[in-house]
Amino acid sequence: MNWLPPKSRLDAHQTNVLNRCMMRPHGADWIRGFAGSGKTVLLVYIVREFRIANPGKSVCGVVFTHALKDLVGTDGIPDDVPVMTYPAFNSNKRHYDLIVVDEVQDLPKKVLRTLKKYAGKIVVACDFDQSIYDRCVSQEDIEQILEPNAHELGKVFRLTDRIRKLACTILPDSKIRDATINKGANTQVSLAKASSRSEEIDWLVRVSSDYTTAGEPVAILMSRHRQILGLCRGICDRTGAAAPGHSIPRKEFYAQFNERMAEVGQPFRYLGSDIGRLAESDSEELVYLMTYHSAKGLDFETVLLPMLEAGTRPFNGDEKLDRRLFFVALTRCRLDLFLSHSSTLPHQYVQNMPSSELTSISCEKPKSGTIPGGSFF
Repeated sequence: MNWLPPKSRLDAHQTNVLNRCMMRPHGADWIRGFAGSGKTVLLVYIVREFRIANPGKSVCGVVFTHALKDLVGTDGIPDDVPVMTYPAFNSNKRHYDLIVVDEVQDLPKKVLRTLKKYAGKIVVACDFDQSIYDRCVSQEDIEQILEPNAHELGKVFRLTDRIRKLACTILPDSKIRDATINKGANTQVSLAKASSRSEEIDWLVRVSSDYTTAGEPVAILMSRHRQILGLCRGICDRTGAAAPGHSIPRKEFYAQFNERMAEVGQPFRYLGSDIGRLAESDSEELVYLMTYHSAKGLDFETVLLPMLEAGTRPFNGDEKLDRRLFFVALTRCRLDLFLSHSSTLPHQYVQNMPSSELTSISCEKPKSGTIPGGSFF
């Protein structure tokens, strides 16, 4: 999965932030930026530059999810630099000359104190619009615990302007509204309506398979594991693979699902919880099934967000966290975004999006090679 741009493609401001973070061998730096502003990219280059300038010194990367750990270890952070989730660091504490931390807004306060204690130098990155858990650090906590030099990233490199507009309907107070969009492409965002869940799954299988290419995997993101498990079983039914048993542990289910998809030559893989690998998509056409939580920190050219039914609370159940979580899901997309539902109306968040920014389509399999359109709300 090609995700890390060459250092020569960093813009002047990103390069300036990188240089400022490298100026001090000790202390703390705090990189703040929007979804798609390049925070993770800068953390990787900080690790690389620190290793060159300080041979023999120890470096560690701390991230929030196994999927993000997998990403930064794929053509990113050098193989001999340990990258771990924060629970892994917390259970095996040791001192490092440099610790870089991504998605720091989702860490408990006590973990941030621990990281500071064991770091000669610490660099953290965050976006509080993407804070999706309770009882985590606040901006004030970061300032008080780390006493960092703060650096702001003001450009968004991932999102098209249309997706940015839709994201702002979810978080109207987000500062991303005023960010500079550094991307010219602005393709359509599709809202697909199915007459049944079965038809929606048929459509997901068909469209995701059409869009994936080697090096550019497609992501189907869902808010809960029960939705992913149901989709996995539906995919097995449609591809002739034997579905894993209902009573086995969830991680084992996903591991078996991945094995069976590979056996029958299908592109679908679960990614998360240390199952599945992004590097596989470098040479294979793959479609990753993920939770919104696991997709945090990643991005894909094509993203599908299915099962957005009206009248449901499919996320955390807390309105503020729900909105941030859906904001995270929307902003994983670099180009083609598909929303879908099988209810009369889509989820309220989708209903509140400007219809002028959405192209309505049907999940019905087209008979003539065209997709029928129309307005659904």
